Formats: sequence, structure tokens, C-alpha cells
Amino acid sequence: MSIRKQYEEVSSFFASNQEEPQESVSAFLATLQETDPAALSHLEGIEEILHVLREWMETGKKPEEGTFQDLEKKMAEILRRLQEEETPAMEEIDSELLGMFLSECRSSLQELEETVLHLDQEGDSENQEEISEARRIIHTFKGECGVIPLPEAQKLCHLAETMIDKAARFPVDPILGLIDWLRRYVDLLVEDSHAPAPDSSELRASFEGILKEGEDAGDSQPSVPGAGEASTPPPGGTIEIEVEEDFLENVPEFISESLGHLADAEAALLEYDQGDKDIEHINLTFRAFHTIKGVAGFLGLTPIVQFAHNTEALLDEVRKGNLECTSTYIDLFLQACDALKRLVGVVEGNQTFSNAELDHWNHLLSQAIEGKLETASGKTAQGAATPLPSAPTKPSGQTSPKKKRIKIDTSIKVSTRRLDRLIDMVGELVIAQSMINQDPQIQSIRTQRFTRNLGQVSKITRDLQEAAMSLRMVTLKATFQKMVRLVRDVAGKAHKQVHLEIHGEDTELDRTVVEEIGDPLVHMIRNAVDHGIETPEERIAAGKDPTGTLTLSAYHQGGSIVIEIQDDGRGLDKEKILAKAQERNCLPPGTKISELRDQQIFNMVFLPGFSTADKVTDISGRGVGMDVVRKNIEALRGKVEINSKKGEGTTFFMRLPLTLAIIDGMVVRIGKERYVIPTLAIIQSFQAKPEHIQSVMEKGETVKVQGQILPLIRLKDLFELREGVEDPFEGLLINVEANNKRACLLVDEILGQQQVVIKSLGKGTKPIQGVTGGAILGDGKVALILDISGILEAASANRPMQGV
Repeated sequence: MSIRKQYEEVSSFFASNQEEPQESVSAFLATLQETDPAALSHLEGIEEILHVLREWMETGKKPEEGTFQDLEKKMAEILRRLQEEETPAMEEIDSELLGMFLSECRSSLQELEETVLHLDQEGDSENQEEISEARRIIHTFKGECGVIPLPEAQKLCHLAETMIDKAARFPVDPILGLIDWLRRYVDLLVEDSHAPAPDSSELRASFEGILKEGEDAGDSQPSVPGAGEASTPPPGGTIEIEVEEDFLENVPEFISESLGHLADAEAALLEYDQGDKDIEHINLTFRAFHTIKGVAGFLGLTPIVQFAHNTEALLDEVRKGNLECTSTYIDLFLQACDALKRLVGVVEGNQTFSNAELDHWNHLLSQAIEGKLETASGKTAQGAATPLPSAPTKPSGQTSPKKKRIKIDTSIKVSTRRLDRLIDMVGELVIAQSMINQDPQIQSIRTQRFTRNLGQVSKITRDLQEAAMSLRMVTLKATFQKMVRLVRDVAGKAHKQVHLEIHGEDTELDRTVVEEIGDPLVHMIRNAVDHGIETPEERIAAGKDPTGTLTLSAYHQGGSIVIEIQDDGRGLDKEKILAKAQERNCLPPGTKISELRDQQIFNMVFLPGFSTADKVTDISGRGVGMDVVRKNIEALRGKVEINSKKGEGTTFFMRLPLTLAIIDGMVVRIGKERYVIPTLAIIQSFQAKPEHIQSVMEKGETVKVQGQILPLIRLKDLFELREGVEDPFEGLLINVEANNKRACLLVDEILGQQQVVIKSLGKGTKPIQGVTGGAILGDGKVALILDISGILEAASANRPMQGV
């Protein structure tokens, strides 16, 4: 029993005005005597209380009335102080977490109210199905209140659960009273996140009255579900975590949110490890484990509760400055995150975790709390040589915290299958709307009213398409943050010092693209650290900083998203690549090595099984990664490029489409064929004049635009079409840009600008350079969507586009 609870018992005993001290006083004295004096020194009057209680116990003589009354007042004041200390500060609550809770609890209370009213109206208060539903909602609410935490609401929900279990009939009126109380509390929290709970004495009295009427109402109340239900796991075998049927629907959300919390914890720990010694990083990690523990306790996931509690306790020691958060402890916390992910995976059914492992972890964490964590060198990480900075203390006389209104952002979860179906239907709507706009019979109707209405439909279609597409867009932040841990781990194994810089993590991409680029990024990051960055000794010998820099960036360029992985390491060795290519007969017959461009040589690293590593390690060197990288990126209609300079470093570029569904495009005609040029790649279009066209030796035809000399690309010749304008002055020029390169495309005519739905050319069609897919136009015909990057590359190599 806590000291505060014992204070409550002794205080009520004083109020009863009995002559002889009871066992509660004796137990209270024993607890105070065993407690660290430092923990009680701030409680004014404690010494006097101890003295009076000891004398009373020894002599059996009750204190005089005046002394007794004074003692009772001091007891009340100390009790108030202890209650304040045990109540978590609302300031520590994550406002986003509280906002999500407040947005969801109103619907939960509405659902509970409807269930209770139905029980009352139908007179079926013994309907076990609906009673179980009401209890489930209250139990869920109690668990959520414990996570926030909102202790008063949690206690009332626990009392309500007990009352439902003990009462002869379902207590309709008291539960409706609880609903009203919770709604008042929610309203207060929305206005002020520090608002105290409304008075609940009357509600408590009604609950306790019903409990006394029930059978064995004086017995102890049932424990929180999950606590003590599972027997102590056997020493051997694997852990099995079962969830009660009533809570199965909560498991997917628990798994998803737990993994999110652990990802945030990892990111915070890595920030701390990289030099940002802000105590808030440790606090965030502590809150992550605390939240997971609370929800796991509500679901009855005992092994997870136990593990998270032990890790949380160690984090608390670090927060208080009792332990120095060295790199060894950071490693332990990161490994704890991995272990807890596996335990969560046990709930999901795709991981295993042995009882021996759990015992080992609990022992390891207990040792760490005592400062006995063994470092890799065999030394002990002891003490608190450098305590962590503590939160600023509140000056005396400071006013209460300013009210903070919680912003509630309601949200729902939708399956990706439904979302993809919605995107597909919007795509079909875009095609249908385009067909209507280009229908000859529709175009013959030229009334002002009809044109206005048709324009309004087009605007609504565009807005709907933009809104639907935004649902698919997610940031790269989560993907990029995973690379921080990867770099740290790989650098540690390779005995290298690497600093990772991240830019553009808020860049948004299609959800499918983000999901698919994870593995390619992992391969390239591992290669950059293992092969690109030198060891500290090699870097010092080369006149470099011993710590290498790896930069991960994302940005928009020419209608695409570019992801760069740049290192300042040794760079690619062209001679070594060529030697390995010749050794493996990778070069086509008749290849003249002297005529190979750098880009062609660098691209050889994408060949299956190609590797220049001198030895194979558990990190890389087998040559099975880079070919997979290129295949995965090309499957997304993207491409990978390499720039490298020996001794200075290497940069990998991943160029990816912004979306896989719908784009804005300019429809052009060349002869009888039509093509779509992405609008984001177009700078301008214009009619050529004699002063624009020039012929430059070794560069062919060029166009002078705004002081720049750009190559002229005749799409008719590039696509080997039979028809199309030959004279640049008879057609139109479109100035396009991709990969920081510009050119002017010669087309016969611009047919207009419209949104098009990207369609795959089909599995039976081999990839065509310069073509990214197809689109159904308004008249039902198909147009090819051009990949400007591929067009410029093919034109610079003077090779036609085969198969178009």
C-alpha cells in the first residue's frame, strides 16, 4: 500500500475519534520509518506527526484534543501534497495524444449512452450481450484514461465496471450519470488541457451505495484485466500472448501505434547519440514505452507490460540524472526497441520470443538500473558523472499554466483497398469528363449557360481528383528516419565514423512509391557506408575529416521526385570496374573501352552479381543488391543514375514519378500520332522564327531561347515516324527540362492540356526508353506518355526509340 493510501486510512481513523490506535497506525509508522528520509523531508510537520504517533503507540494514551486537532490539520495538508505529487502533470501529456483521445471519446460515450438507454427502454436489463457491450466500452475508456493519464476518470470507470459486475440489475441511472460527468470533463479538457476533473463525490456515493447492496460488496474489487490473469511463464519454450475476444478489435490499432511509438523513440535516441543532448529526447522515449505499457495493460498483454515497465524504469533513472546516458545505454535502449517490436510481432503472429529471452532482458534491465551494465570493453557504466539537464523548476509565486486549448482533428481509418478503388474510379471519371468535353455533339451546343455548367463540372472533377490524389500522398519522413538507425548500425560493424544528414524529409510521394523504395534505399545506404566511406585512418591519410558525411536528400525536379544519396568517400574506381567487367565478360563484343563514357562505366555496377569488393562480409559484397535496386526503381517508372569522382565521393540519384495515377499533360500531335508531355516538364512553347534556329558544328541543330543554345529534337525522327513536319517553322517548339538538361521538341500541333490517367502498357510490352505509360484520351484513342528524361538521353546518344 502506498504512503498516500496509508495517510488516508490514518486520517479517517483520527476523524473517527477512537481511543485506541489500530493496526493501520502501526503499519503507517513502519512504512514511514523504512522510507528514505529525503523523500519525506519536504513534507512540513512530518517529524511532529511521527513523534505523536510513536508516543501514542507506546503509551496507548490518546493525544490531547488540541494536539489531536492540530495533528489532523497537518495530516490533511500532507495528504493534499501527496495527492498532487502522485497526480501526473498535464503539462507532460502529449497534446496530440490528448487531442486524439478527445476526438474519439465523444463517439464512444454516444455509443455507451445508446446501449444504456436501450437497456432501460426495453426493460431487458439482464440482456447479457448488451451489458457486456456497455462494460467493454467503459473498460476501453478506462484503459485510454490510464494512458493519457486522467486518473480520476480512470478510477470512476473502474468503479463503474465493478458496479456492473456486482449489481443485481444493470445500474442504468449511475452509468448515465458517469456519461454526463465524462462529457463535462471532456468539454473542460478541450478548453484547457490543465483543467481539473469536475467534482465526483456525488457520483462516487451512488456507485458505492449500489456496491454495498450487492453480494460481497465489501470484498476487494476485481483487478485490472490482464493483471494476474496469466500465470508465470515457464522457464523454457516460447511466449504465447493471447488477447481476450472482447479486445481483438483493438489489437490492429495497438500494433500500428506501438510500432509508430517505437520508431519515434528510435529517432529520438539516435538524435541524442549524435550529439543533441536535449533531455526531451529521453523524455520522448520514456513516454513511448509508458504509452505502450498502458495500452498493453488494458489489453492484458502481460509480457509486453513487464518488458515496457522495466525499460521505462531504466529510462526514468536516466531522466532523473541517476545514470549517465552513455553510448552503451543508447545501444541497450535501441536493442530494447527491437525486442519490444518482436514482442508486438508475437501478438500479430509473425514473430517468436522465448521465455529465456524475456528473463534475460528483465535481468539485464535490472542490472542496468543498478548501474552495473557491462560495456563492450568490460568496464562498468556506473554512476551519474554528467547528470542530464533537468526541466526548469517553477519559480515560487508563479501563476498557474496558461490555458491550452486542445485542437481536435477527427480522423478515420480506411483500408488501402478501398482507397485504391476510389482513386481508380476518380481516374475513370477524369477520362469520362474528357470524353464529354471533346464529344462533337456536345461541342455543337454553344449556349452560355451550358458552357458555364460544363466548366463547373470540369472544375469539380479537377478538385475531386486533387483531393483523391492527396489521400495517396505521404511524406518520406518515416522512410528516411529508418536510415538513421541503419547508418549507425552499419558504421559500427564496419568500424567507421559516419554522420548522416537528411534534407527534404517532408517531401510527399505516392504511398505505393514510398513503400517500394525502402529496400532500394537500404541497399544503397549500406553500400555507401561499407564501400564508399573510408575508415578513419584512411580518411586522415587522405587529408579528410575522420568522420565521413552521408547526405540523404529529396526534392522536386521537372515533374519528378529526386532522392539523392551522396557520400564524401573514395568514389567509384573506373579502372577496377572495367577490369571486373572484362573478367566477367560483361562488355558487348566489339566494345571500345576508350569510347565508353563515365556514365556507361558506372552503370555496370547494376549488372546482376557484379561486385568489386575484395571480400564478402555480412554487410555487402555479394553483388546481389544493386541490380535489384534498378529493377525495383524501373518497375515504378523511375530510374537510377550515378555521378562519382575518385577520391571525392559518389552520388546516386533516384528519379521517381510524383504519382502513379493521374498527371496533368500537354497533348501534342506528330503526324497521325498523339503523345502526352507532362506539364511539369514544360517550360514554354513557341512558334520558331529564323533567328531561333542555328546549326552548331558537332552539335547539330540548335535553338536559341532566352540567351541559351538548346538542342533541337525532332520527335518524328526519334520515333521513326513516317509522317510529321520537317520544317521547324511549320510546327511548334516545346522547351522542356529534365535532370537539369533542356531541349526543344519539334511537334506538329498542340491539341490542348488535360488531366490523363496513367495506364500501364501491359506485361507483354517491353520497356521503351522515353515512354512512361499510356493514356486514354477524350475520343477513346490511346496516347503514349513521354518520359522527358529518357527522350533527352536517347537524343544525346543519337539513337532512335525502338518499338514506339
